[in-house]
Amino acid sequence: MKYETTNTAQRYSTKININEPLDVKYWAREFEISSTMLMNIVDIVGTSANTIRL
Repeated sequence: MKYETTNTAQRYSTKININEPLDVKYWAREFEISSTMLMNIVDIVGTSANTIRL
């Protein structure tokens, strides 16, 4: 049985944890942008996924 290394609760959070590479990768994929672009957006508008989604 494979051990799940990601915290599934983080994936469904509305905050992006920029210090967690898997969280950044998840949200970048969710928004269909690069991780670099996501980090730039977070610098401007903050870590709220709902704000970025708008």
